[in-house]
Amino acid sequence: GRAGAAELPEPRMDVLVPAFIPEDYVGDDMERLNFYKKLLNAREAELAAVMKGFEDISGPAPAPLKNLIEIIRLKKLLARRSVRSVTQKDSDLEVFFLPGAKVEPGVIGRWRKAFGDRLSFLPSKAGDGIRVTAVDDPLADVAAVSSAFL
Repeated sequence: GRAGAAELPEPRMDVLVPAFIPEDYVGDDMERLNFYKKLLNAREAELAAVMKGFEDISGPAPAPLKNLIEIIRLKKLLARRSVRSVTQKDSDLEVFFLPGAKVEPGVIGRWRKAFGDRLSFLPSKAGDGIRVTAVDDPLADVAAVSSAFL
């Protein structure tokens, strides 16, 4: 057999939003651990079904669980875009790419359109990046960074 294409590592994501499965949503520690495993092992396309399974068992998902699922979805998506890390520092969001990652000019144009003067570029020997300032909703801005690739 031939070796398959190497998967890129999921980026590290550190954003200032609560993202967890609350104890009052799933009270049993082992069950909560199993839910975390299901989420982390799910493919991007399976996350909605996993969420529906949670809701069938425990009722409507609370905001921290929705945030967790969105973070996992974004990490899987950003890995395909060669993103190394996403970090929120106060009201700024920094997105760094793996060394040698190529970003097409059309993507940069879509970022400029989406973020305007809030966008700046961050050169780095460990992989260049971008900064988006004045972030109110970090997950929405990370999604906007990602959607520019489409």
